[in-house]
Amino acid sequence: MRLEDLQPRSAVRGVHPGGPVTVVSVQWFGSEALELTYKTPAGAVANELLYRHDESRLEVVDQGRPWSFDGDGALFRLVSEAQRIRLAHLFCRCRRRIGISSCATRRTSCRRRSSAARSSTRKH
Repeated sequence: MRLEDLQPRSAVRGVHPGGPVTVVSVQWFGSEALELTYKTPAGAVANELLYRHDESRLEVVDQGRPWSFDGDGALFRLVSEAQRIRLAHLFCRCRRRIGISSCATRRTSCRRRSSAARSSTRKH
């Protein structure tokens, strides 16, 4: 990479040990040196003088998004349904009716359990 490739808003690796930095501004001093103002991944702004012999340690990287939406939709639905089933006891309707702190109906259907509980209270 050449020093001329450093442009504002580009991501550069090799300037800061914490990872790629974002170039804020570039100010040239002749044709052999420049002052690079950059922003670290933590958000701190810093300056560094770079010379022609520093070109070998610098690399311009493509700045992509930290997330993407190109995953498998069917797999997402499967995992979200598994999580819903795993957490279903937290939203059990019988907990609200009879005021218990932990659901005893995790293995059976809440409707069957609550209807059986209602019928047993009516007989007494």
